[in-house]
Amino acid sequence: MTFKRADQILSVDPRYVGFVVTDANGVRPMDLTAHHAIVAQVVLRGTPPDDVREAFDRARNLFLYAYFDYDLLVNAEIQALGSVELALRLQLGGAGERHAAQPCGARPQAWRLSQTIA
Repeated sequence: MTFKRADQILSVDPRYVGFVVTDANGVRPMDLTAHHAIVAQVVLRGTPPDDVREAFDRARNLFLYAYFDYDLLVNAEIQALGSVELALRLQLGGAGERHAAQPCGARPQAWRLSQTIA
């Protein structure tokens, strides 16, 4: 997409024109309020650390802004995956550092996400 002029910033991306919402009132074109309502339904459970919540909300904001520039969906997905990676790293107790070498023949501890993540 080309750089938008100032008077075009809040114009819906043409690729959203075909999206519709089905509700009690029937089928209607998706507007910004409906798009926001859909994104707002995607929430974190529990009380994650602030860093994780901020990264996740950054992804949700990118999903919102994609209404005006569809190409931002790629950035939103990358940010969402980054927030999952951060949550896993914090949940598993790692910060990306290399772990000390295991003694010869020792088996590394196996992580089972079903036990680690609620």
